[in-house]
Amino acid sequence: MVARYDLVEDPQIKESLLLARRGTAYFSRQLAQLTAQDIGGPSLLSGWSRGHVVAHVGYNARYLAHLLEEVRRSETEVKAANHDDAHDIDYGATLPDAALRNLHAHAAVHLNVEWRDLPDDKWDTSLEQEGQRPLHVADTVWGRAFEVWVHAVDLNTGARFEDLPPQLLDRLFRNVMDDWDDRSDEANEQPQLLLQTTERADIYRLTCPAEKLTAVFEKGAMPRRTLTVEGTLAALTRWGLGRGTLDVRSPAGSVPGVRPRKHDEKNCPFLALASLVKA
Repeated sequence: MVARYDLVEDPQIKESLLLARRGTAYFSRQLAQLTAQDIGGPSLLSGWSRGHVVAHVGYNARYLAHLLEEVRRSETEVKAANHDDAHDIDYGATLPDAALRNLHAHAAVHLNVEWRDLPDDKWDTSLEQEGQRPLHVADTVWGRAFEVWVHAVDLNTGARFEDLPPQLLDRLFRNVMDDWDDRSDEANEQPQLLLQTTERADIYRLTCPAEKLTAVFEKGAMPRRTLTVEGTLAALTRWGLGRGTLDVRSPAGSVPGVRPRKHDEKNCPFLALASLVKA
């Protein structure tokens, strides 16, 4: 008999599943605010309509659900096929309104069922992809939580990073810092970023190679020798993920914008997970 409750017993995975499911509900509420005409309007991601965002989130769930189906039936590690979903997303964005909404709804249900019915001993299964660091099935939950919460904001309905759960913001912020920080011995002479959260008065010092900063900041704008950026955790996370400079400031003057991170663009969902989950 098929289980009607999660088979996984790990409390951390259970907590992550709750976060991902809450995010799916939040995304669905933002989508419900949009009319058929609104779907074709601009999202917060340059070059993507709201329809592109919905298609991306829907195809991401479908991809992960099929991957978990294979895990459930396999006795060994699973090799995830390399797949560029840019064509699928461009096509999905042209679907009629009802079809696009159904894509999101049905794929989300399918993924939720696969998570629910996955035996406890399968959650540590290795997911292999050529050229990428191996992940485990449990990592799909965090990747999906990122997708639904952040892209709910990207739908441009008025949703805010301030609405995101604190534990999600904490992890997103750490992710941004991990991406930028260079802890190598050669980094001592590199530019410094000081990120200060106003509600905690915490200061994070990041050492970033100059060539990495050139790739990250909009228009190649290079910060000064030391750039201090202040804001709430939500504002700094929004800025670090390339969603604008709202509510961030610097004692030195203006704060340069940041380009959206690669996994927010037209990449394979599995590759997106590989960039999100740290060793």
